[in-house]
Amino acid sequence: MLKNDWNEAWAAEGNPEPLGMPLQYMVSGMAVSATHKWPDQTVDVAFNPVGQVVGQFEKVEKTSAVMARWVEEYIEASGQLDAYNAAATSA
Repeated sequence: MLKNDWNEAWAAEGNPEPLGMPLQYMVSGMAVSATHKWPDQTVDVAFNPVGQVVGQFEKVEKTSAVMARWVEEYIEASGQLDAYNAAATSA
């Protein structure tokens, strides 16, 4: 999860350990649902699961820059595949 006020409070010394699933959801489900209903007001406590890949992030990029890079990578990969297909059919 992305760290925020919610999980910092759970991790604070003296607080109980989170329960296992599905019990934890039973005590937090209503609060998590409220963050979906009022996202702007609950940004500091929203449940933000991100998976293991978040540890691989090295920088923040604009979406437009990511999309442009992906398009360029696609064009390059497509060109390589075209070259491989041409070589395979001429052999």
